[in-house]
Amino acid sequence: MSLINEMLRDLDRRQALAVPGGPLPPGHVSAVAPPPQGRQWFWTLVACLMVLALAWVGWVAYQIHARPMLATEVAFKAAEERKARPPEPQPIAKPSVAPPQPAPEAAKESEPPELFKLAPLIETPIAESVKPKAPAPAPTALPPQQKARIASNTSASAVTRRDIPRTPAEQAESQFRQGVAFLNQGRVSDAQEQFAGAITRYAGHQAARQALVAIYIERGRLEEAKLLLEEGLSITPGNVQFATVLARILVERRDYASAENVLASARGGGDTDADYQLVLGAVLQHQGKHPQATAAFEKAASLKAQPATTWLAMAISFEASGRKAEALEAYRKSLAANTLSQEARGYAEARIRGLR
Repeated sequence: MSLINEMLRDLDRRQALAVPGGPLPPGHVSAVAPPPQGRQWFWTLVACLMVLALAWVGWVAYQIHARPMLATEVAFKAAEERKARPPEPQPIAKPSVAPPQPAPEAAKESEPPELFKLAPLIETPIAESVKPKAPAPAPTALPPQQKARIASNTSASAVTRRDIPRTPAEQAESQFRQGVAFLNQGRVSDAQEQFAGAITRYAGHQAARQALVAIYIERGRLEEAKLLLEEGLSITPGNVQFATVLARILVERRDYASAENVLASARGGGDTDADYQLVLGAVLQHQGKHPQATAAFEKAASLKAQPATTWLAMAISFEASGRKAEALEAYRKSLAANTLSQEARGYAEARIRGLR
């Protein structure tokens, strides 16, 4: 009986272990339910939003940070050239009805000593300090007619000083200076707006036009730069800088004949300009006019030290013209500069071996 009772108790114990929710027998492994997926997606979304926020903050910081640009250097150069040029003739104002006033000691249209400050200088004359004088006699001491004449002269003088209008050229110059100040701060869009406004007020302001063209070229707006240069050449024919830059744009478009015509319109001033001669040589070379191209390259090298690419182009035109000795020397000078690309260097070395 004890054996039977023991077997019954053992059977009851096994049935209790098999009941769902009951304790597992020793040696068994139960599957663990996977964690809920909702929280994992939530934290993934939070991490993505944080990465996007950091990227946006970095982009904003990069845009705010002032960066040196090619347009800044060109505008500074234009400002220096503006200082060196004599003042442009201004239209003669009609005589005022007021009685003539004594002329100042030095009537001038002066340039400020420094154009690149954070704000343009104000050219309003500052009133001089006056030392205290003895008390004037009482008004009753003057005749009524003399008092009326003094009051009339004083009021007329005040009106004359306040109502002197600024010419369009002066307004354009003020906007140009403000644009240069914006370039100093890295605010290129604001500078572009000031330069465009200066040209609108006075189309003959060459420095503002040159600076605006530089910004357009840097931003890839070549068609707008081309139109500005063409308008500038129509106002000031023979402008070497405008002709040189316009020819570069036309070379970029492979319009070599038009580029040569543009350069021909400024040939008189281009004889002493190295950049003009360099572009002229490249235009002539692309048209197969190698003798004329070598002359332009040689003149550019005599005016200013040239990079390796100029010597390589000169060597190609020398060789095409049958001047092998000069071509060999120019190839060697291009290699001596040690700034050629690997492909150009390989070409120069191959031509040197072929000409020996």
